[in-house]
Amino acid sequence: LHSFPTRRSSDLPDTELVVWPENAVVPDILQHYYRSDEPYRHALVRWLLSYIDGKTCAFVLGNNHAGSDGRNGNAVLYFQPGKNVDPPRPPVYTKMRLVPFSEGKLSPGSRPVLFSVAGFPFVTPVCFEDTFPLQVRRLVAKEAALIVNLSNDSWSYSRACQKQHLAMAAFRSAENDLPSIRSTASGETCVIDRRGKVVSLLPAFEQGFLTAKVPLSPRRTVTLYQMTGDGPVQAALFLTVFLFLAAFFCHWNKKQK
Repeated sequence: LHSFPTRRSSDLPDTELVVWPENAVVPDILQHYYRSDEPYRHALVRWLLSYIDGKTCAFVLGNNHAGSDGRNGNAVLYFQPGKNVDPPRPPVYTKMRLVPFSEGKLSPGSRPVLFSVAGFPFVTPVCFEDTFPLQVRRLVAKEAALIVNLSNDSWSYSRACQKQHLAMAAFRSAENDLPSIRSTASGETCVIDRRGKVVSLLPAFEQGFLTAKVPLSPRRTVTLYQMTGDGPVQAALFLTVFLFLAAFFCHWNKKQK
């Protein structure tokens, strides 16, 4: 399996999957394919789909996509040349957990979506969705063999922000015993193994693409975190509060006596 954030990568002959980052394509592909009232966007979408359909590998890309309510959503589209590109009929995952304030005008998705490449299912949390353990746990369930994250943290203008986001993404691999691919517009594009170790990385705020082999296996085991979620942490927090209150009242009772 291969992951790339730029189109040059798809020219490599053994590529199976190309991953472009969040909002890699701004015009709504499914709308502007048919609309000609905006000639530039219509032509751009037609050119893009022609390019993808001329390849032999699948494409995952971020796109602004209008939902059934007419409001735009932050979406992931999955194209397979010769199958669903022209006319475009890709499966779509729409970001379910939106960033407060900055994505307030967007429409959130309502359900997880499972994609598949070479017989291996994968999920695509968008940007900061992978910082929420329970969100990724819900997306992964028992079927996924891979986590593919599409991100764009360029708004921060900060290398520290890129590294902080990457650090949180590493935990999602370890919690779910799954490798991760991160394709980002600003950093850090990388591959993370199932133990949470970054095995291949591009530097932040530099143009380029990453080629990597990612070993995949069918999902056969369920991790402790997938079974319990945050239950043990919540129990520990409750016990801590209980012991604190018990100690406080014991101390207060002694003083009263």
